[in-house]
Amino acid sequence: STYDLYLYHEPTHYWWNSKNPEHDYDFTVLKYLEGYLYANAEDVTLSFEGNMMATDHTVTIPLSCYAAGGLKGYNLVGNPFTRRLTEEDVIKIGDDDLTTYLVADGGGELVPYTLVERPIEPGEGFFVQATEPGQNLVFNHATRGEQTKREPAYLCIEASRDGAYDRAYVQFDGGNALRKMKLNDNTLSLSVLHNGEDWAAATLESATDELPVHFKAQENGTYTLTVSESLNSKFLILNYLHLIDNLTGADIDLLQTPSYTFEAKFTDYESRFKLVFSVDEDNQNHNDNFAFISNGELIVTGEGTLQIFDILGHQLLSKELSTLNSQLSTPTSPGVYVLRLINGNNVKTQKIVIQ
Repeated sequence: STYDLYLYHEPTHYWWNSKNPEHDYDFTVLKYLEGYLYANAEDVTLSFEGNMMATDHTVTIPLSCYAAGGLKGYNLVGNPFTRRLTEEDVIKIGDDDLTTYLVADGGGELVPYTLVERPIEPGEGFFVQATEPGQNLVFNHATRGEQTKREPAYLCIEASRDGAYDRAYVQFDGGNALRKMKLNDNTLSLSVLHNGEDWAAATLESATDELPVHFKAQENGTYTLTVSESLNSKFLILNYLHLIDNLTGADIDLLQTPSYTFEAKFTDYESRFKLVFSVDEDNQNHNDNFAFISNGELIVTGEGTLQIFDILGHQLLSKELSTLNSQLSTPTSPGVYVLRLINGNNVKTQKIVIQ
């Protein structure tokens, strides 16, 4: 009587509690591949009896896709393996690679993540969304070690206040999309509007666009909105990335200042922001190389802010260059890196390879 165990019932979009006698469901045995939500008043260690998948082979999970409202197709499933699921695993929903999923992070509101940012732990329940009937979630571990699945390039938008936060993603080059899913209206909410629908993760075809960003405050106060980008092997290079505050008229150049702090009220209209961006898909601005490697040093010609990213989009360096020619230490690990030199509105990008 001291626990709460829940199952998400996708046809009705309700959480079924194990202590509710009205639900005709057997909670005494946790079903294979099914996801659950467990709530406890204090930190505990849970112990389970039974077997998990300890070997590598293909696991297929049929997904339901009921035609009912904005939560259509959401399924709560579980990682059946004794190890993490990462971006190196071959995981698909229908024809789309699994890139984005939802978890009840810290027992709070559902938060979207990508596999690069946060692997799925053994036994952890997570939400995925089927976009049409008959789709399966497939863990294809037979090819593990032979195939590395790259995430599409994406922008991550995060709104936060006092430890509470919500995220939304704008994906390029494919990946699974997720409609916005809310469990209650008592927490801040962030989503992007695409084709008239709210998305937790939207996949775009256009590389130049204006995208409305919906934000809803849970209470009056000061909030921060941060936009970051991931660079995959195709390298998402942004020529232009601005955040427009429709309420105050503020125009923030996110290539220069990636976060924006603002005052919000819970009564504010949610269509508060929009992103305006332009992606250099063809690397047309890469022809004017400004950096090269000589005798183990990185030589950079130009002034401004130099940023260096690794292949996953992690920023390794941000340095102000005040002289026309600068000598810097090269990254220590072999690999491909992206350099960005920002001088006012002039942004140059270039790839370099460290042998």
